[in-house]
Amino acid sequence: MSSKFKRSRISLAGIPCLKEAPKQAGGELVSPGMWILLNLYRNVFAKFSMMPFSFDSSERMIHVDRLTRMNRLVSKCWAALGLLHSLICFYLLRNMISSSKIENDDILDILRPVACMYLGLLPLTMMGMSYTISFCPQVAPSIVNCIPKLEKKFSDLDNTLCRRRTRKVSNPHLETLIYIGIYATPIAMMVLVPSTVMLNLDPLSIWFSTTCEDCITETVTFYAARILILTLLGVEILKSGIAFLIVGMIVMLAASEGTNNLDNNIKSGPVSKLGILRLYQELQVWNQHTNILFCYKAIPPLLFFGLVIVIVANYATIKLFGVLPDIIYPVAPASSGGAAILFMTLLPQAAKTHENSSRFLGRVKNHVIGKYERKVGNSLRPIGARCGPFGIIRNEWRIAPLMKIDPKQYNIYSSDRYFETMKTSDRRFASTKEIRNWKNYKFLPLLNKNTKDKMSSKFQRSAMFLAGIRSLMAKKEAGELVSPGMWTILNLYRNVFAKFSMMPFSFDLSERVIHVDRLTRGKRFVSKCWSVLGPIHSLFCFYLLSNMLSRRKFKSDDVLTVLRPVACMYLGLIPLALTGMSYTISFCPQVAPMIVNCIPKLEKKIMAGIENLSLRNLLKSCVSIYKFEVAGRDGSSN
Repeated sequence: MSSKFKRSRISLAGIPCLKEAPKQAGGELVSPGMWILLNLYRNVFAKFSMMPFSFDSSERMIHVDRLTRMNRLVSKCWAALGLLHSLICFYLLRNMISSSKIENDDILDILRPVACMYLGLLPLTMMGMSYTISFCPQVAPSIVNCIPKLEKKFSDLDNTLCRRRTRKVSNPHLETLIYIGIYATPIAMMVLVPSTVMLNLDPLSIWFSTTCEDCITETVTFYAARILILTLLGVEILKSGIAFLIVGMIVMLAASEGTNNLDNNIKSGPVSKLGILRLYQELQVWNQHTNILFCYKAIPPLLFFGLVIVIVANYATIKLFGVLPDIIYPVAPASSGGAAILFMTLLPQAAKTHENSSRFLGRVKNHVIGKYERKVGNSLRPIGARCGPFGIIRNEWRIAPLMKIDPKQYNIYSSDRYFETMKTSDRRFASTKEIRNWKNYKFLPLLNKNTKDKMSSKFQRSAMFLAGIRSLMAKKEAGELVSPGMWTILNLYRNVFAKFSMMPFSFDLSERVIHVDRLTRGKRFVSKCWSVLGPIHSLFCFYLLSNMLSRRKFKSDDVLTVLRPVACMYLGLIPLALTGMSYTISFCPQVAPMIVNCIPKLEKKIMAGIENLSLRNLLKSCVSIYKFEVAGRDGSSN
């Protein structure tokens, strides 16, 4: 496979390429294959677009080329074309929505608003990278050219500490995928752009009408103008998207591998750690420089508009299969796959950078001895890619407030050691008097008068109280509150649905305990997007249902035509009915273990009570608890 890639790379006319990767160094932060891809990207896209850079593969340095005034003007106008095209698309989309309803049943007429929205969002996604390449070409060299210097310093540090890294930083699968994308995306664009124009799916078909049969010259001219504008737009989007992927991976790999290397070096022998701290300071300054010049303005539009495109593309991939023409349908899955590659590589790597730096700063406090070194260590801060004013991208980014639980309000669930830390006198039921005294009674731990949350106390106390009464009256074996068959069904459910969906749980059938699995960042992101797909689908269904109901009544007696609004309403209501459970599984996976894992512990308490007391005494104790509950309710009302 690699020989084919090398032959095709060398045989490509007019494009100089590296035949072999540079030799691996000891302090290597970035894979040599990524530098090869950066050189290949520049040489390929310089053939049919304005690239104000040149790349020195031997030194791994980016240089800004001195363009003429005309070339600089063309490059800036090319970048501004995307924003102008998006404004035109949204203006036309507004007119389409506010105009009269579509009377024709042609599928292409129905899809024109969707295509207009898609082509309006796509340039906005890469707006930050396109602006940086055309208007601020000096940003890329100022960021990337620091990496070889950092690699040299890391190599000197490894030689000083007599350490040699054996970890490989390359990702051959990702590099092969990017290599194929550099060649495949321009070819796919050359096929899709004329097809889109011929089907009149581009937004400019409204202004540049080509329906005049007598004016052949005018028709050809308008077709050529529309194809040219859409081609220029596609080239700019591809250039910015692939540059975002390659340069972003190079920068994030350098930051994450650098912090990981420092974390390994600080655990070395009793030598001075000041050199390691100084090197981290340089890495921190370089990261702040990168965030200010690039990440702060380029990442927010990529995430916001990119997620919208992913949702729309996934919806079109599923719902429009067999409806769109065969030459246009691959745009939806290709857009979804490209966005997934971009998100599933850059976001986990950015989160890994913050995680490695936080772990390094945690070790600094334990391994630094000198007073001055401690002061330097206290001045260091975690690094990572900053998404504008929303903060640094990290593992629990954007969902940390939802996952925070106050341990004072939920003391029974916030600590798994609640039952283990109880006193021995509370664990056993020594006598009937001890049972009747509610202060010492731990049969139902949620009946504590110190519980502050009224809603949870009502809910939990009533459920647990009824479960305990039913267990005592039925004299279940070993104090069971739940049938063993239900645990078996729970285990079967987890094993079956884990085959074709994201399940963040594992179930121990012997202990009857649910554990939260440690999913990768990519899988967690896919699980959350999967959960959000339901409400988005419901919104689409209700939007289409409103269009169906606002039209005139159906003249056809076909039963399928009559049932389509009912099916649309049905498919829109089902995801909303299960939105709560879907959100809990994907965004709050710790909730299920926190609730279910208390049941076996309660069963052990009930079993101890059944062994030591008769059923009659237990019923008397339950009556006394009920009286206390009534008295507490009366006191709270007063």
